[in-house]
Amino acid sequence: MKLKQWLLHGSRKLHRWIGLYIVVLTLIWVVEAIALPPIFSAGLPGIDNNIPVETTTKKADSPLSLEQAMQAFMAQHPKGIQSFDEVDEIDYFPGMDIYRFENTKRFFQWYLDARDGSLIKYGFNASQFLEQQGFLGWLHPWIGNPIKLSSTLLTLILVGSGFVLFLSPFLARAK
Repeated sequence: MKLKQWLLHGSRKLHRWIGLYIVVLTLIWVVEAIALPPIFSAGLPGIDNNIPVETTTKKADSPLSLEQAMQAFMAQHPKGIQSFDEVDEIDYFPGMDIYRFENTKRFFQWYLDARDGSLIKYGFNASQFLEQQGFLGWLHPWIGNPIKLSSTLLTLILVGSGFVLFLSPFLARAK
């Protein structure tokens, strides 16, 4: 009988404190989602994770080569980049005839039409930034990683203690 009371009392306390911790983490994440994108975007507009579906030009015979696309990209002096060395990822989407240039460290992306080399859209990928750098990870990875790990583990404990608290009245009536 004492073990059952101790388990219920411990579950309530654990559930309350872990819930409070999750609330604090949620508040941190909301503040980060509002405040950090304008700070880290360097004046670029926000961009979503979706690739543009249509290009604005008529289809030519063949798409630009990678070298031609790189030249067309840099000739437009895209906002947020000073030299091509800052681009660390280039993708070509053949079904849509689009090149994507990305600076993964700063979360900047530019979409270029592969037929005529025009810039379709560009910007700061805020959702990817928050996913990778959220929960104070933008300060330093050794701060963000333990918070992410602990929030995952504590959420599992929160679910378990909530389950015990939910079932305890039903188990008491059954006896």
